[in-house]
Amino acid sequence: MQPREAADYPRRSDLRLGNTSVDAELYLAMHHPSFASERFAKGGERFCYLKIDGADGGANCRWSDRAEGEAEIEAHLRARGAGTVTGGGTGLRYSYIDLLLTDPDASLPALRALLRDARLPKRSWLLFFDPDCSEEWLGVHPASPPPPADDSE
Repeated sequence: MQPREAADYPRRSDLRLGNTSVDAELYLAMHHPSFASERFAKGGERFCYLKIDGADGGANCRWSDRAEGEAEIEAHLRARGAGTVTGGGTGLRYSYIDLLLTDPDASLPALRALLRDARLPKRSWLLFFDPDCSEEWLGVHPASPPPPADDSE
């Protein structure tokens, strides 16, 4: 993809390169405005993504790269039966890790703790693909500011 340079990027608008560990149909659907988790999930699961600000180059982060983060998150989710990593991407400013959470309400507190322990930047969030909750977000840190908003709304 060829995003344009901007001061900041709402949602995944800076995405340059994406990958998936599931089928291409799911990956393409997750990036469509009418995506619905229930079309691909068994019941109650939610597709979401972690958005990590890379403006400081990840200076304090424990992970050396996105792949290391994906592996640690995958091991964490699988060990708890809480979900899986489905892919990710790299943008002009942000890195993304795509997730399927089997029970978001139950798994999010432990996942946030793991992400804080990895020393992700304050500007890191869990966001959702489904249009009915696309404006919802959960900061990795209690002091995480709101994610960048879409100026066209």
